[in-house]
Amino acid sequence: MPSLSIDAITTKDGIYGAERDGARALISFANRFAKTRGFGQRTLLSHPTRWYRPPPMQLEIVTTYRPTDEDRQAVLGLLVEYNARQTGEMPFRQFALLLREPGQAEIVGGLYAYVLYDWLSIELLIVPESHRDHGFGTELIRRAETYATEAGCVGVWLNTFSFQALGFYQKLGYEVFGSLDDYPRGSQRYFLRKRLVPVAQRV
Repeated sequence: MPSLSIDAITTKDGIYGAERDGARALISFANRFAKTRGFGQRTLLSHPTRWYRPPPMQLEIVTTYRPTDEDRQAVLGLLVEYNARQTGEMPFRQFALLLREPGQAEIVGGLYAYVLYDWLSIELLIVPESHRDHGFGTELIRRAETYATEAGCVGVWLNTFSFQALGFYQKLGYEVFGSLDDYPRGSQRYFLRKRLVPVAQRV
C-alpha cells in the first residue's frame, strides 16, 4: 500500500521536522488525511530529525573607511554579549605600570595590560632607550606577573615583533605559541605565553 511522504512542515515560525510540537499536530492531521485517501496507516517524514529556521530578514552591508569609536563599540558589545552567553560573565580588569622621572608628570614608558578569560594580556611595554639594559623591563614584567598570580590568572601572554624584544621575553621564560610572517613584510610577529605557578603551590 502506498505511503504519503512529507518532506517538511511549514508554520509561521519556520519549517520543522517531526520533533517539534506544532509539527506533531500537523503530522497527526496528515495521518488522518492519508488514511482517508488510502495511502496507509502512517505518514512518513523524509527527514524526521531536521528542522529549519525561517529565512533571516534582509541586512544591508554598509562600508565605512572612517569607523567611529561608537561603531567599534557597537560591534564589540554584540560580540561580548555573545561570548558571555557561552562562558558566563568574565571580568575585564585593566592594569598599568608607569615610568616617570622623579618629580615629573610626563610618562616616559611603562606597561599596560588587562585580565580577561583568566589570563593577563600584556598589550604594551616600552622602556626609554636611555634607560634600557638597566633592569626596568625585567622589573615591569616581574611586577605584572605578580599581579597576575595574585589575581588567580592561569598565565601571561603577549606579542612582539622580530625587530623588538623576542629574546628578552624568552629569557624570562616565555615560549612562542604562534607567529605571523610578513607582518610587516620581511618581519614576523610572535605570540608568547608563560603559565604561572599558583600562590598555593609555591614552597
